[in-house]
Amino acid sequence: MSQVPRHAPALLASAFALLLPTAVSPQAAGQKPTFPAEAEIVTVDAVVTDRGGAPVLDLRPEDFTLREDGVEQAITAFEAVHRPAPAGPTPGGPAAPTVPEVRSASNQVPPSKQGSHFVVVFDELHLTPAEAQRGRVAVHELLVSSLASGDRLTLVGTAEGTRWTARLPDGGKELGQALDRLQGRIVNETVRDRMTDYEAMRIDQDRDPIVTDAVMRRFL
Repeated sequence: MSQVPRHAPALLASAFALLLPTAVSPQAAGQKPTFPAEAEIVTVDAVVTDRGGAPVLDLRPEDFTLREDGVEQAITAFEAVHRPAPAGPTPGGPAAPTVPEVRSASNQVPPSKQGSHFVVVFDELHLTPAEAQRGRVAVHELLVSSLASGDRLTLVGTAEGTRWTARLPDGGKELGQALDRLQGRIVNETVRDRMTDYEAMRIDQDRDPIVTDAVMRRFL
């Protein structure tokens, strides 16, 4: 785990001072600008085993020598991580499965405990009322039977750009109520020169030749 030294604010103040106009010196013609870089603390992971491949325990910082480009570096922080081997099989019982020992540590939550994240886009602008009803039933079935506890679902409606996000099972009721408010916006009409809002937007804002040709063919 990286640590920030106590003198970091002083280093930052010095860095800002270098940016002041009075401290900038003109570069020689043709000379490439250079920028200093410095790493205060670098984390190095090490796995120590003996000749037989068994891990060596009870190590201390003085047991290690760290060099960079042949120059010995000081070890400012040290943490020994060890996970005991799994218990062996009981006498007379079945052999326990071999589980490889994990020789690393992390502060991240295992992916298996984070749950999955689903995004459902409900295209109201291109659904008729009947199609929207079938879509709402399908999403309801997804909420009830396909999502597990801890999963997160985001529901997006295209008519007004609204969206709802909730984690199951606590937010399932709110998501169901939001889903019921989504309606299909296409109404079947017999007028042959009818133009949808989406088509009008593509023609007016994007000058879309494909949509323009489709509307003109339908009109003619």
